[in-house]
Amino acid sequence: MGIKSLASNNKKKFKSAKTQKWKRQKKAEKKKQQTPKEVNIEDVHLFSDEKLKNKLRNPQNNIKISGKKKRRLTKRLGHSLREKSQMQVDVNDKQSKRKQEAEDAEMVEEVANTEVRAKSEKDKQEAEDAEMVEEVANTEVKTSAEAATSSTEAASSSAPAATGSGKKRRNRKKKNKEAGGTTVKGNMFEENDGWEDVEMAE
Repeated sequence: MGIKSLASNNKKKFKSAKTQKWKRQKKAEKKKQQTPKEVNIEDVHLFSDEKLKNKLRNPQNNIKISGKKKRRLTKRLGHSLREKSQMQVDVNDKQSKRKQEAEDAEMVEEVANTEVRAKSEKDKQEAEDAEMVEEVANTEVKTSAEAATSSTEAASSSAPAATGSGKKRRNRKKKNKEAGGTTVKGNMFEENDGWEDVEMAE
């Protein structure tokens, strides 16, 4: 066995070696400790997100836009902004229209509610007026009935008195006649005209 065999035996085992994950973590920690660098990029609004990310990761990357491409991109951006503004205006118009329609519907509903309330109040007033008229008519009927009853009572109270006096007079006349008859008869039988009572033989 030679020296190489001894050296190979002194090698670290695979488990004791540092993993790639540990190395990445250490690298990220070092990167955080470093001071941030400023990156100046011209026409940032013309670059895509991916290119900007790559530039931030690797500031040494040289990204430039030619004049022709720059003009095309600015033109396209202008068109897109114009379309967005038109869409925003349309959306605002639709929102305002919906808002106006909602307000109109609320106004119509309020008017309908006020009309219903006015109608109900009118019906209530008419019912109250009808009740008042009915009460007045009932009171008038009662008063007329009471007056009629009072007049009939007065008439009845005066009529029996007259009839009673007539009956009394008639009764008096009858009594007088009867009294006169009895007196005559009495005189007739009581006079001594020479006739004596004779018992009739059976």
